[in-house]
Parts: sequence; structure tokens; C-alpha cells
Amino acid sequence: MAHHDDNPFDLDKLRIDPADPSLVPRRGSKRTALSEPFAIVPLHWAARAAKATRTPKALVWIRLLHLVWRQKTRTFYLPNKWLEDQGVSRFIKNRALDELEADGLIAVERRPRKSPHISLL
Repeated sequence: MAHHDDNPFDLDKLRIDPADPSLVPRRGSKRTALSEPFAIVPLHWAARAAKATRTPKALVWIRLLHLVWRQKTRTFYLPNKWLEDQGVSRFIKNRALDELEADGLIAVERRPRKSPHISLL
């Protein structure tokens, strides 16, 4: 005759301890679904697309997103060099920053003769 302890449907045997650390998911152990679509774009391709479509200001915000990802911070400096190498003048860069700031996407701390300090909002 089977003993009471051998019952596979015994509720006491099926209970879990919520304090058991093996039941807590580890951070970063699984990717979660993003709430919005996401694209990975090589910077050289974005630069060529900006030139082809005559939208150099778009390259400014792509560069901002790249710096946020690369530096793992939402505040950083934005020098002219890379953008100028891609055909984006400092005047276009400043116009793009003005428009992004006016729309509430970024905050810009401008400093005389130095790269602006950008904060993504």
C-alpha cells in the first residue's frame, strides 16, 4: 500500500518558497521584448543615406544616439570632427541641435570655443 508521503499530488510537496533565490530571475539573463521597433544602423551607411537624401541634420541625431550607446551615458560632448568628416558643417550641427532642443528631445549647454555638452531628455 502506498504511503501518504508518496502522493505526487500532495499540495504541501508542490508549494514553492518565494524566498528561494533560485526562483529569482537574474538581471540580464534573458532579453525582454522591446516595446518599440529597433534598428542597428552602421554609421557609414547612415552618413551615405544622409548625403544621398540631402538630410545632413539627420546624421547629427544618429551621431547623438551612437554616443549615448557607446559611452553608456545620456550626457556627453559633441565635437565637430566626425560630423565634418561626413560633410556636416558646424553650422548645420548647431541648427540640428537647436531644433532638437526646441522640440524637448535634448538639452544643450553651449560653451564658447568648446564642444557643446548634450543631455538626452
